[in-house]
Amino acid sequence: MFLLPKSPQLITLINSVLKSNDENAFDRFDKLLKFVKGAKALARTKSDHAGSFRAEIPAVEDLIVFGYMETEDNPLYWMHSEVKLDHRSTLSVTLDYCKSH
Repeated sequence: MFLLPKSPQLITLINSVLKSNDENAFDRFDKLLKFVKGAKALARTKSDHAGSFRAEIPAVEDLIVFGYMETEDNPLYWMHSEVKLDHRSTLSVTLDYCKSH
């Protein structure tokens, strides 16, 4: 799980994967994943056995929660959520991996 500051480049890459057809989906997803893995994340964490995760992040207004799982059955197994933060001390985000892109 990656918690990243919202950026125009990240939004563009996410949209390119969401709008891609079967022929170029894997290439676009690879570009997105390389960007996410190479970006300066606010936090990086792995989920526990129940699929939950916890992270402490600095105060920001907008962030993107990006999660993926490497699986042979579905190489495009990922989800993201754009989050607008207020001044609360806790944040709960559910990434619905059952929803197909």
